[in-house]
Amino acid sequence: MRYLSEAHPELVEKAMAEGFTERDLRKAVGEAIMDARRQQVGRRIGRLPNNSTKISFPE
Repeated sequence: MRYLSEAHPELVEKAMAEGFTERDLRKAVGEAIMDARRQQVGRRIGRLPNNSTKISFPE
C-alpha cells in the first residue's frame, strides 16, 4: 500500500474517501497485475489482443 500511495496519492485518497479499504485497493491492484501478466503471455503466443489493462475497484 505504501508504494501505491507514494506513486498515486490522489488516487488513494479518492478511493478511501469513496469507502474503499486498503484491502480493497491491494486486491484491485493485484488483480490488475495478474490480468496484465495473462495478457502479456497471451500476446506472446498470439491469442489475445493488445489491449491496455484497466484497474477496477470491487463494488
